[in-house]
Amino acid sequence: MEKVEKAAKTANGRSRMCAKCPFNTKPKSRCTEEIYTLCSTSFVTGFRKGANWIKTEINNKKNGKYKTNK
Repeated sequence: MEKVEKAAKTANGRSRMCAKCPFNTKPKSRCTEEIYTLCSTSFVTGFRKGANWIKTEINNKKNGKYKTNK
């Protein structure tokens, strides 16, 4: 899980979502530290949940438990 957290923090540094941020009212303005911390924490949490989901999907396919929507 530590590797996933490190990858999430690295990807968060490369994120360009600040340009589309609803909290950023003025163009080229900077966020406060509270807003930055909130956004960063939520990004890392979502990244971790996505990694866990992918991991379970791969395991289900490998074990034959994968359900298809037919």
